[in-house]
Amino acid sequence: MSPALVLFDIDQTLLNTGGAGIKGLHNAFAEVFDLNQDEHPELDLAGATDLGLLRDFGFQRNIAVTDELTARFFDTYVGHLEHHLAASDDGRVLPGVVNLLETLSARPDEFIVGLLTGNIRRGAEAKLNHFGLSSFFNTNLGSYGDDHFDRNLLGPIAKQRVTGITGHAIADQRILVIGDTPKDIRCAHACNVRCLAVASGNFTAEQLAEHGADHVFEDLTNTAAVLELL
Repeated sequence: MSPALVLFDIDQTLLNTGGAGIKGLHNAFAEVFDLNQDEHPELDLAGATDLGLLRDFGFQRNIAVTDELTARFFDTYVGHLEHHLAASDDGRVLPGVVNLLETLSARPDEFIVGLLTGNIRRGAEAKLNHFGLSSFFNTNLGSYGDDHFDRNLLGPIAKQRVTGITGHAIADQRILVIGDTPKDIRCAHACNVRCLAVASGNFTAEQLAEHGADHVFEDLTNTAAVLELL
């Protein structure tokens, strides 16, 4: 049997940055667009893509989001993100995550571990590095919030990259997306795979179930229960 593919969201699924992410985004918007404090956009980060946040801001303010502007914005954001990660003691890896990742990584013939996140790739790498999780991931295995603004289109990108690296396609029934928001659920279902939703973020287990999650856990502390889904 081919190995199962497990695609993880990052924020509120693997870790909590203690506000470093949203602070970095606000700093980037303020610096790149010369905003006053009262002009900062209201950012709904739950399941959003970073590119989608920038694109929506440009649409609302009638600003053309060019490739040059996008590159400048994300360069600025990553610098601020790294600063806030280093300056904060509030962030943490969420319960059960390290044990689960250690277990999956120790069995490479059975499991492939990847990412499916709204973070841009450099932002994802900064967060994983800061919290000591980068060794568990080959960041070529997955998709990111700078691959497309629409999260529902990130699943096919992740599947294509995994196929390109491993040399074989993984059957949809052998793929599990793990995330904490309704957008993670919709993203998984958009590419015909299952979603394990964890109530470690801003949504309760009941809310996640109502949004159609295939499986719902309060957190990732029960490694054996996760493995039973694979």
